[in-house]
Amino acid sequence: MSFLRITERVKSTANAMLFDLFHTGRLEVGGRTIQLRELLLPVGTREEDHIVWRFSEAVRVATPGPDAWITTVKQYRDRIEFSVRPWADVRIEFE
Repeated sequence: MSFLRITERVKSTANAMLFDLFHTGRLEVGGRTIQLRELLLPVGTREEDHIVWRFSEAVRVATPGPDAWITTVKQYRDRIEFSVRPWADVRIEFE
């Protein structure tokens, strides 16, 4: 269970946001910057209605306060979801 739930509606595409996250290591969500401490490309696995992007190891995320990490990103047709553990569950919906 995370302390925060962040939901953001954006006028972008999932592919553009995932490219930014995976290749530049930065993503702007709700006025907050999520920054990966190391660039590590995940492996995608197709599931019934989405793709799960799994990192081979937990990727540390730069946040104020104690360390946080990301292990998976779920990509749906109209949104992406991931958890910055242990702090926040993030859902980005696309218009």
